[in-house]
Amino acid sequence: MTIPIPYADPFLADLDGYLPIDWNTYFEFVATTPWLVSLFDKAYTGLTFLTIFAFISIVLVGELKKARYFAITFTITAFISTTVGTFFPALGTVEHTLINKDLIANFPYPPGSYFIDILERLRSGGPQEFAFNRLPRLTTFPSFPQY
Repeated sequence: MTIPIPYADPFLADLDGYLPIDWNTYFEFVATTPWLVSLFDKAYTGLTFLTIFAFISIVLVGELKKARYFAITFTITAFISTTVGTFFPALGTVEHTLINKDLIANFPYPPGSYFIDILERLRSGGPQEFAFNRLPRLTTFPSFPQY
């Protein structure tokens, strides 16, 4: 993410435009529906635990071939996503497209914008701190309000 490539937000927004969804309406609906905010928060923050749980469960039931496939598929997908994401640095849909940024306050964590400060620091060329317990997620699906 330190490569000085211009942000890809306009390009990604153009691609996103092919989807028949009004993202501002969608975001407002989610932000003003507390149970959805809670559900999305639990779903997103639980992904790491669920991934580990799924892998361990597959191993414990003796499906080692499937566990190997799971691990290889997960690793390859993560590598591809990170590599492609490197060439499309973006501030994200929430920062680039969201009209009413006050809606962000309805979420326990700032969706789709939590990584902007980190991304800006990486692109600044200054010294960086690596903290394994605070690794940022810099590659996100552009059409979804990521936490």
